[in-house]
Amino acid sequence: PGPLDGLSPTDLRIKLEHARKNLRNQLDKKRKIDRDLATLEQSIYAFEGSYLSDALFPASSAANASGSSSSASGAQFGNIIRGYDSYLKAPSSSAGDRRKVGRPGDGPNDKERMFSASSATYHRSIELRAAEAAASVEPESDDDASRKKRR
Repeated sequence: PGPLDGLSPTDLRIKLEHARKNLRNQLDKKRKIDRDLATLEQSIYAFEGSYLSDALFPASSAANASGSSSSASGAQFGNIIRGYDSYLKAPSSSAGDRRKVGRPGDGPNDKERMFSASSATYHRSIELRAAEAAASVEPESDDDASRKKRR
């Protein structure tokens, strides 16, 4: 004897509709959590890139820092990813020497992205967003439109 034995067809239909509604609600919650996770991972990626760029290009970050030179001046000595070897070296006073740290085209590479790389879902979320963007850009084929009309 199962839990649905002895129920009338009307009661079964009500239970089925309730289960469908519950499933839809749970799927909506999951989608929202997935979007929130993707947004959080994107902000971590952006902050991480900013942190790594400050260490690569301290002269440009000092120019961009509005009144707050403490992070830019500290960045010229290194970061937790690349190390603080330059802290032991005397700081150079010429702007030309500071630019030798990195070229703007270099940028932080994926091997240095310790925080983003530690996420098991970040690369999958990038793929999903790319697929969603591609799906929204592609025009509907005639077959897709006719299938929707039949429903």
